[in-house]
Amino acid sequence: CDDNRCDDNGRYDDRCDDNRGDDDRCDDNGRRNDDRCDDNGGRNRGGNSMNMLGYVAAHDEWLGTHHAYTVLTVVPPVPARAAAVLSKDVLASYYADEADKVFKPIRAFFAKQGLNAEFVAKHGHAADTISAMADKGKYDLVMLGSHGHGVLGNLVMGSVATKVVAQCGVPVLLVR
Repeated sequence: CDDNRCDDNGRYDDRCDDNRGDDDRCDDNGRRNDDRCDDNGGRNRGGNSMNMLGYVAAHDEWLGTHHAYTVLTVVPPVPARAAAVLSKDVLASYYADEADKVFKPIRAFFAKQGLNAEFVAKHGHAADTISAMADKGKYDLVMLGSHGHGVLGNLVMGSVATKVVAQCGVPVLLVR
């Protein structure tokens, strides 16, 4: 990270002050006010995806408009007992709405950057679905945003990124 939005450790810093360039992207509370922040000055849902997209924009020389992009989101499955009492239309609508929540800021980002992408929504277990799609498709690279839970978090909760790296036959780039 090499601009005035990053701290001395190269991490994104959403504070605005005299040292980081107080500009029109900052609100009255000294918080970033751009498309990476929600109305409360916090990270948007999907903040890791926005970090990854920022990485794409920052590395235009090798991730620019001369590539084809497929954006995949995997909505967790509705528990089988709940799905059994819902109509297929209600279930399909739920999955579509959840995917649209993720895709909305990403579509805006791609439009702003002048990048074209195919948007694919699936439901299931994220790591398995991502790995299977990557292996079946003819993709050169899979890019994932990482939550950065750390070693203990991965032991307790597991990590989609860790599982994708282990299962996927396509090279994986993790962006934190």
